[in-house]
Amino acid sequence: MEENYALNVGWKFPPFFNYHSNAVEMVRGLRAIKESLMILMRTRVGERIMEDDYGCDLTPLAFQPLDLNLETFMVNNIKQAIADHEPRVEVYQVQLTTPTDGEGVIAMHIRYKVRKWGIEDMLQYVYQP
Repeated sequence: MEENYALNVGWKFPPFFNYHSNAVEMVRGLRAIKESLMILMRTRVGERIMEDDYGCDLTPLAFQPLDLNLETFMVNNIKQAIADHEPRVEVYQVQLTTPTDGEGVIAMHIRYKVRKWGIEDMLQYVYQP
């Protein structure tokens, strides 16, 4: 039981320290998985010390028109990063859109299933370089 519990607990992102308990705020369950995915999306490959391959390189999205080639490349990049670094989920769909009012902004909608619980969830993330 202790091992399963540890897999579903993580730091709240961005990190927040509770001054009353002198502890880091933690998240559990589905929220821990969602926070983990957000950290993965926000981390550039090579940015994390001791884990050079951790992250999702979204820099090709910066200030380029979202055509079919770029979208296919980025969707595959996102799916591969999640498959490599978040084994608790299975990705069903990654959809990229460009809001009409934001140049250089990409909205990502990632549908996934939590393998252990069979629960489907969605992460919405807006990338702004």
